[in-house]
Amino acid sequence: EPSYSIARKILITLEQEIAGKHDQIKAKDVYSRKIISIQADQTIDKALDLMVKNAISQMPVFKENVLVGSISEELFIKKYDKIKNKNVKIQNIMDEALPTIPEDTNITLVNEILKIYPAILVVKNGKTVGIISKTDILQKYPL
Repeated sequence: EPSYSIARKILITLEQEIAGKHDQIKAKDVYSRKIISIQADQTIDKALDLMVKNAISQMPVFKENVLVGSISEELFIKKYDKIKNKNVKIQNIMDEALPTIPEDTNITLVNEILKIYPAILVVKNGKTVGIISKTDILQKYPL
């Protein structure tokens, strides 16, 4: 069946071309420059307010300009019974910091990291310049 083998070769070539273009996408092509964050000494009440107002499900936590942790809706649900009031400081309940990557990181690696973490911070010259969430990937490169 010559037509089948030709069609198969065309399909394989197209798949390779699409995969090659996908591998050229970098973190800098998808990150959001608007980083909504909170300071470690602020309260849960402030964090919840920021998350609701900005319709986000996680945030990085900084102490001055140093990344020290993260918070998320999932964290608040997990620690719901341990949180006695909304004036508890973020530093007392925060999770580990979100991972950081250089802005030229390949999208394939970004996707792998997002399988483990809810978001990734993008760094350029030692400074945090953006954030990538699962939503950013799905909005910019829908299935």
